[in-house]
Amino acid sequence: MFKFAISLAVFVFACYTVFSMVSLQAELVQVRSQLSERKTAIEQKSAENENLKKLIKSGSEKDLIERMAREKLGYVYAGEEIFQNTEGK
Repeated sequence: MFKFAISLAVFVFACYTVFSMVSLQAELVQVRSQLSERKTAIEQKSAENENLKKLIKSGSEKDLIERMAREKLGYVYAGEEIFQNTEGK
């Protein structure tokens, strides 16, 4: 009876160990995937930073602010008329 109890305990421990290893492996795959996504995001942000640095160097700060307001936010001066090409050409 004692040998059976020890065998059962070893079997349960082995099952627990295998389950833990599989669980940790799955978590490792998930973390590596997140790491890859974050590295890609960092590369994109670095490229965006380089573009912004080039914009800053290309003109004065006022020109940069005006250009960004027009391009990104669609701002215009009061009384200014904007024409948009709706044909897509």
